[in-house]
Amino acid sequence: MKPVDDDHQRTVERFENLIRSFLRRHPYGPGPEETEDLLQEARLKLWQVLENGRDIEYLAAYIRKIVDSIVMDHLQKLIRERTLLAAAAWRGRPESQDSRKREDDRRRELVEEVQAELGALVGSRRTVLQMTLAGYSLGEIAATKNWTRKKTYALYERGLKDLKHIFGNEGRRS
Repeated sequence: MKPVDDDHQRTVERFENLIRSFLRRHPYGPGPEETEDLLQEARLKLWQVLENGRDIEYLAAYIRKIVDSIVMDHLQKLIRERTLLAAAAWRGRPESQDSRKREDDRRRELVEEVQAELGALVGSRRTVLQMTLAGYSLGEIAATKNWTRKKTYALYERGLKDLKHIFGNEGRRS
């Protein structure tokens, strides 16, 4: 290990307040709890540059570049961490949400399939089933169409029987 160069030590200490000032004033600068860590990192980078014997004409401007680089690295690290945490939270979701979504998707597909097959039914049976799928009760359908409740129920039952027959012949689940 090389002996500590007092010249480099004094230079780093002399610019410590400038580094701290740049960190505080940086538009994307760290919070107070992270400033010390980034200050250490900036001091280390400045020390390495001085150790390598690199000739820097405007040291204050170079320190500003070091601070910018460190802050950007810090932001990228935070983004990576948040992305990983979000991905872990996504994977850690309860299965019930996934199964509920699949169930809703399956139910939606079945309703679309039933609506597509409704065209094969007789007009009044088709109307009752379409209105039922739209959320109307049998009593509301009877009142809207001026039918008796008994007739509406019979059309509903016959329509369901016809649909079961259609799906049964095509090899689909009923």
